[in-house]
Amino acid sequence: MFDDDGKLILQLGTSKRIFATDVLQTKNRTVFLTKPPFNNKKPLLDNFTVLVFLSTLNNSTFKFSQTMKSEITIDGQRFTHCIKIYQKLDNIFILRYQTTGNYFTIQLCKLNSEIKFEREDILLNINSRKVNIYKNPIIYNQNSESPMKLQKNDGIQELSDFYNNVSVNRKIQNQLTASIFYSVAPFNPKTISKNRNKIINPDDTIDGVLNTFGGKYFIFKSKEEISLDEYPFKVFAWFSPYFDLIIESQEFDVMTTVELDSTFTALDPYAICIPTIIYRNSSIPLGLLASISESTSLYSIFFESLKELDKKNPNQHFSYYQKFIEKKYLTDEHRSFIELAQKYNIEIYNCFVHLIRTIGSNSLLGYFISDLLYTYSEEQWNSNYIRMFYTYQCLFNEKNAQADMSRFNKVSHILGQDAKGNPVEQKLSYCPLYKRAADRIPTCTNHIESIHMQLNNLTSGARSLTMRLAIICKYIIDRTNRVNHSIQENLKNYINNLKKKAEKTESAEKHSLDKCDCGKKFYYSQLFCMDVPCIHDICSKFFNETILYDTIKFSSLDFKPIDQNTIKLEIYEIETELTFNKKTITPNNNNNDNDTNHSALAFNPDYDIEDEPISYIIKHTEFQLSSVIQKHNINLAIAGVQLYDKMMKDDRLVLMKTNNQPLFWANYQMSLWKNVLQGRKPIRI
Repeated sequence: MFDDDGKLILQLGTSKRIFATDVLQTKNRTVFLTKPPFNNKKPLLDNFTVLVFLSTLNNSTFKFSQTMKSEITIDGQRFTHCIKIYQKLDNIFILRYQTTGNYFTIQLCKLNSEIKFEREDILLNINSRKVNIYKNPIIYNQNSESPMKLQKNDGIQELSDFYNNVSVNRKIQNQLTASIFYSVAPFNPKTISKNRNKIINPDDTIDGVLNTFGGKYFIFKSKEEISLDEYPFKVFAWFSPYFDLIIESQEFDVMTTVELDSTFTALDPYAICIPTIIYRNSSIPLGLLASISESTSLYSIFFESLKELDKKNPNQHFSYYQKFIEKKYLTDEHRSFIELAQKYNIEIYNCFVHLIRTIGSNSLLGYFISDLLYTYSEEQWNSNYIRMFYTYQCLFNEKNAQADMSRFNKVSHILGQDAKGNPVEQKLSYCPLYKRAADRIPTCTNHIESIHMQLNNLTSGARSLTMRLAIICKYIIDRTNRVNHSIQENLKNYINNLKKKAEKTESAEKHSLDKCDCGKKFYYSQLFCMDVPCIHDICSKFFNETILYDTIKFSSLDFKPIDQNTIKLEIYEIETELTFNKKTITPNNNNNDNDTNHSALAFNPDYDIEDEPISYIIKHTEFQLSSVIQKHNINLAIAGVQLYDKMMKDDRLVLMKTNNQPLFWANYQMSLWKNVLQGRKPIRI
């Protein structure tokens, strides 16, 4: 294939008299391009010769069919596939090949002006004879990443796709064939996607998908009639193959919170939930729950599956179900969770973001409830409680007659009293941040909602329900494998954000405490399961960022990729009394505000350790109304001082400040809100 100067050459031809006879039109007289000694009865070619031959044909002149099945025996070899090569409408060549990639043949079907031959005298042993030598030049591409610099065309691409396809049996395949074609024509994106999809969805069935990944598969058999046309998988749950490793890990005890929520897009028409356990402020998906609608039954199949595991694997010292009913659950306010909590006697906490949305994130009551919920310490709660109560009273007294009382009732359940001072039960699900910190409960369900968003994007282009299921399962496994990286990145983001905030202030001393014990530091140290800095000690000389990252790196979970040879799917069938059919109910979201990006939904100001009431209120108001303040270029510190001076000129307010400071500062807070919003944005209680 190379001359004396190392130049690539192609020596193919035919000894048949293709120009002087009608041999190409004669049936049963197949003509091949062969190598020396050009024996038409010995037409077998090697992989490299065929690659170079194909490189003499360009896409602009020649067209290549896709692979077709065509079984025939030539020179003792069985050929199973072929492609046809056309020039306009004329079939010029048939290239035949085997799945093994050992032998090829090139059949010449028709002469064409684009195919060049030269008649040469070729010495064969003692005598010479006339041979038609194929003379189309090799086409090079100097920009090719292939070391041979051959020009890729659709024919080379087709064979590259064929020999590198996942369905090829590698045990009998000539790996050199796959490699040399791939070197010139790597997979195109469609082929890569097709092959990847074939791996995770081998036969377009739920059994095929789950057998690929392993894990635990729970089939729920209900007495209800469920349409197989609409819901071909019926109702099921699947636990990740990492499920047992997560539970058996030493770190499982500090994974105190499981997030539950539904999405209706990724596996439509199913409503699905990806139960997500939180570790070091990162999420680990446990599996997949799939039902007909969001209901108590959807979330119940998680706990019923745990019970089934205990039933089939009895162990008096270990219970899957017991381990999970001891966890805390973070959810939105969907009514199904109320029944779920009662049914399984579990503690459910509501997401702050959803709570604030139901109040109205652009309302004064929304700003107020964000202050209540994002209270980082009991000391802060106690020192501000009376002022907060008076602020609540002011808001309650200014509501209009048509006001939605459910909004105010929620605030009462947080404070522990209504606007008239009557005792009200404090709801555990509404409790402020400082009460959640000890149990490492995040403020909102952003972990599971992030998973839903990514799954909706990943599955949006997949038409097949089974393919979407495969994508979801693969995502769950991949995300589990990435948990260590996610933890490190989340910690880096937390540290970098603190640094940026510290850089914006003129005094470094405010951020250089040797040691801080504020509520915010405690909360984030709890979330990351290690001592992390806060805004007050981020610049401390004792803070060593490298040690922090090394600690995370060497103490995090280690989920190694699953060995494909050991994958096993455990199948459980559960006869259930749960009902799954859709019920017509009004969603319990009471969303009074679509402005989900408002600061009240992510309330997180950095407060000083000891703030005077006026500093505390100004700082929090600046955070709550940041969009209005920035848009109208308001200096809130100056505006706050001016408001205070104005109030001090009112004898009634001066007396109030003397006799009842919490009430005075409640009035100050109301006035500050109104001063900023007046004429700039509607004031909503």
